[in-house]
Amino acid sequence: MNNILKGNYVSERGKDFLVSQDGRKTSLTNASSGQQETLPLALILKNLLFRTRSMVRGITVYIEEPEAHIFPAAQKQIVQLIALVFNASRENVPYQFLITTHSPYILTSLNNLLLAGKLASKLKGKKKKELFSIIDSDTALTINNMRCYSLKDGISIPIISIQNELIESDVIDEVSDELSCEFDKLLELEYR
Repeated sequence: MNNILKGNYVSERGKDFLVSQDGRKTSLTNASSGQQETLPLALILKNLLFRTRSMVRGITVYIEEPEAHIFPAAQKQIVQLIALVFNASRENVPYQFLITTHSPYILTSLNNLLLAGKLASKLKGKKKKELFSIIDSDTALTINNMRCYSLKDGISIPIISIQNELIESDVIDEVSDELSCEFDKLLELEYR
């Protein structure tokens, strides 16, 4: 949570602050828009992580655009935190997350955790240890617990490949490919 927020959240005398690693204290009202938007999500996820079994059969958590106003590295960390909470919840109160996003970084981060989960079931010994040095074992996901859709013209289209059990890369890279083609055309125009 501190990595995502780039500081430690503290509440003193009814006021909220972020304390940076070098000790500077910033009022939440003066923090960046990314920190302001991410703090409530991070606090909820932290509280969900430590929730114990109760009379509740399960909880659905709706997260709209977790990427709002934050850098790609923080988007990756948000996905890892969500995966950590999801995986921990299977032992306590099961959580279901419904996430909307426009971010290829969110989708790619999910894909990395899916691939880690897939590899974890296949690898042994030294290779499995190496896998978990890349991706924390507590954040690896499995396709059995995930659905992923794209909305196009009001229709939801599944975008997880049945063959490789990952989010289809052409969906993730669609805009990047378009921008790259456009850039190539501009370069061609410049050097013709």
